Amino acid sequence: MSVKKELGKIEGVQVESVEIGKGRIVYDESRVSPADIEKAIENAGFHLV
Repeated sequence: MSVKKELGKIEGVQVESVEIGKGRIVYDESRVSPADIEKAIENAGFHLV
């Protein structure tokens, strides 16, 4: 699965770009936690560094 697709599933997250080794997103802190974002990235088979 792609990171962009997994992040796009989270309501309150807008994915601006995803490239190998980096990504740029904007999210609503009142609706999404950093843990939610990390989980979506891990669901796509990747890890945060």
